[in-house]
Amino acid sequence: SDWFDINFFKGFASSPSKIKEQLNEQKYKIDDERLSSRLLNHWYKTGIIDDDRPNNKGWKKFSISELVWIQIVFKLRKFGFDLNRIKLVKNHIDVYNKLDESSNCLLLDFYIVVAIHSSIPIKLIVFESGQADIVRQVDIDIANQMQMITEDFIVIDLNKMLNNFFTKKDIR
Repeated sequence: SDWFDINFFKGFASSPSKIKEQLNEQKYKIDDERLSSRLLNHWYKTGIIDDDRPNNKGWKKFSISELVWIQIVFKLRKFGFDLNRIKLVKNHIDVYNKLDESSNCLLLDFYIVVAIHSSIPIKLIVFESGQADIVRQVDIDIANQMQMITEDFIVIDLNKMLNNFFTKKDIR
């Protein structure tokens, strides 16, 4: 949509931003019993999470963007997604990463900022095929009205996830 082109390509992606740095600064430890070191290592090996530790060893601190992605992975697992389908989702939302090397996931960062600083409902939609995108609710509504969506999909409400995420003490 024009809204996305203007705000993402001509704004967020093309300009240096302190908020992008803040979202990608690796300074948080995870205090979540669901995420063991064994599980993290498995996710590193399968490419669910990028392993940027020196020699792939030691403890890792995470950025806000990575922590949000981990919450998305937990949600997708609850929906029954296997790691191969989650990897497909990751590949779809990582599509713009080459535009800004400082961001772990430029599209996710953009929509985190939109969700935090506005009342626009933001959704991650994942289709049966594994194709995924992050969009505004209005984009889903328009696509449904125009009958452009032909397969079933699940929706993860990023606004709700972010509200829960920032009120919990799962990060230190």
